[in-house]
Amino acid sequence: MKAKIITLLIVLLILIIFISLNTHLVEINFLFGKFQMSAIILISISLLIGLIIGFILNKIIEKPRVRQENIRKDNNSDLK
Repeated sequence: MKAKIITLLIVLLILIIFISLNTHLVEINFLFGKFQMSAIILISISLLIGLIIGFILNKIIEKPRVRQENIRKDNNSDLK
């Protein structure tokens, strides 16, 4: 339990340092225009999009695998 709390505090400290170092404005260019935003906001949006895509892909890949495992369990129980 203590190890989890210490790890969480270290990660939070690193995150706070990372945020404080990335407050400058960055310019984002798209086909239809460009705009500026804080680097930490851009990093946060990118992280969020990546987490969402990873979660969706995990669910898509996990369903067939779980279904196959259930079929194997059913086949093994039928053999007994």
